[in-house]
Amino acid sequence: PIQRASGEQPTAMIEAIKKMANRYNFIIIDATNESGIIREFETSGASGRYLADGLHPNTDGSIKMAKLYSNVILRNFMIN
Repeated sequence: PIQRASGEQPTAMIEAIKKMANRYNFIIIDATNESGIIREFETSGASGRYLADGLHPNTDGSIKMAKLYSNVILRNFMIN
């Protein structure tokens, strides 16, 4: 899950994601901690720096997320 204004993600959900990723050999993209979206700059139910409503990315937030995802994909799948 991505960062959000309302607080920490539930530990059980994060652990379940990690468990399933490990089981199926998926790559974990830690959008909560690596996206550059910081909870303290966001507002629940209102527009913040990168989230339109405290949860969904605005245009700048979408760009940040796309850069994170593409960097992780390229780092893991580039053939030298």
